[in-house]
Amino acid sequence: SAAATSRAEVAQLEAKRSEAFGALCRWQSPRARRRAKRWAKRDAARPRERTRVFVCSDLHVDKDGQIGWCASIDPHRFRDDVLLVAGDVGDTVNAIRQGLRELKAKFRRVFYVPGNHDLWLRPGLEDAEYPDSICKLLTLFDLCDDLGVEMAPAEVARGMFVVPLLSWYNYHYDEYDPTPGRLHFDAFAKWPVHNLGAWELMLKLNVAHVRPYKRAPDDRVFTLSHFLPYAGLPYPKASCSAPEMAKAVGCTAIGEQADAVGSDMHAFGHTHMNEDSKMPGGRGARVVQYAIESTGAADEIYCVFDRGHASGKTVRTNA
Repeated sequence: SAAATSRAEVAQLEAKRSEAFGALCRWQSPRARRRAKRWAKRDAARPRERTRVFVCSDLHVDKDGQIGWCASIDPHRFRDDVLLVAGDVGDTVNAIRQGLRELKAKFRRVFYVPGNHDLWLRPGLEDAEYPDSICKLLTLFDLCDDLGVEMAPAEVARGMFVVPLLSWYNYHYDEYDPTPGRLHFDAFAKWPVHNLGAWELMLKLNVAHVRPYKRAPDDRVFTLSHFLPYAGLPYPKASCSAPEMAKAVGCTAIGEQADAVGSDMHAFGHTHMNEDSKMPGGRGARVVQYAIESTGAADEIYCVFDRGHASGKTVRTNA
């Protein structure tokens, strides 16, 4: 019957989609292989005493002149340094391209993970043409390849590793009410899976990169995600205008992946609540957020590693 044929076609399409997701999660495409070969070990012999690591997030370059923060960075003083960008550069691919291009021109290595805004498909804007947010994510991978920005693990100096972790939030982060809730956050994001399963897809995309990286006790691993990786981090509390906020800010499974790679410092974003602290108990992981939009785009950036030693200070981006 027609109904039986339709069911068979749907089953076939779902099987093909599952196969495509599997290939994607293994990062075995020719472009993914070239990416790993090109960047992973390029600076592995570089002395860490010549390297600083900076973090930022939530640039939102398409809002209120925020691109000016990127453009005003001195073109010379950070040329030996590494920048970790923990998401929300802009709402469209063009905005993200503009922001990341400015940053890559100023820093030796730039690592990036998308935030929720980066994966939006807003009606009336050019990104609405993407079938779903995974297609936009793949476009961002290609864009970063073209710009020389990195979304995969690499050794950026001798014994210094950066491991980007893709992320999405889940309602389990709400420890007081770990249920789906009534609100649909990020309606502009569109997934080829149920919205509640987007976080699982992101975790699967990370699996190929989740392994121990340290070869020696004094090696350092830096991880980054957009969403909050550990319970207990601050976020805007629920209010009449934004109830159920805890269900849309974090995913503790990201923290588990960061722990599995041996992270010494995890950069994150999303909440616009700047932070530099150690999580209590367990490994005592260091977590840092430095959201540019929340600073009023002041001419500063946050340094977490300074030529061989952990750091925690703002640095002027220009003279």
